[in-house]
Amino acid sequence: MTHTLFKLSNSLFLAASMLGASYMPLQAASIPTEPSLTQPQNTIILAQATPEKKADSKKKKPAAKKKNPWSVQCGKDKKSGKEFCRMQQSLRFKKTGQRLLAVVIQPQTIEPKLAILLSLPHGLYLPAGTAFKIDDGEENRMVIETCDVEGCYASGGLIQKQVDAMMKGEKMLIAFQASNKKPITIPITLAGFTAAFKKITKSK
Repeated sequence: MTHTLFKLSNSLFLAASMLGASYMPLQAASIPTEPSLTQPQNTIILAQATPEKKADSKKKKPAAKKKNPWSVQCGKDKKSGKEFCRMQQSLRFKKTGQRLLAVVIQPQTIEPKLAILLSLPHGLYLPAGTAFKIDDGEENRMVIETCDVEGCYASGGLIQKQVDAMMKGEKMLIAFQASNKKPITIPITLAGFTAAFKKITKSK
């Protein structure tokens, strides 16, 4: 696992260098096209000290609970008033705080029943669009639909076959081109994906 995270960090450093900044993982960024949602707090469970028992003080404290890189956000749709949840993972530039990349997955009322939204940085060669794939799987191309002061956006449907691949995979690779047409690929970890997905779909 340490080796995998080291490879992901190197890939992100190279991608950020092409775009002129360094990166760091941060809290999920809001996609402008979605209603405002409340970010859940991640609880870290630490061992409680028991000084009155000498024998217990020698025991190893359990490790802190690891934070899931996929956050789950729930709220109400402003138009329909219906409650819904979505899952999201995002990265930001360390120095500026600007969003580098965000991946959002959420249920939708049309077919397919799931949507994937990519929030991308500025400075892209827009005609090339963007694409994602799971590990060494099939590439899924997407059109970059719009841009604003926060970045550029692409969205599309997500079928069950793709979801199954995400549950079994190690990383999602997001590809696009910088304005100079140099290809950039940013890896997103799929650790914790299944747990977050079950929450947004209310499945067991």
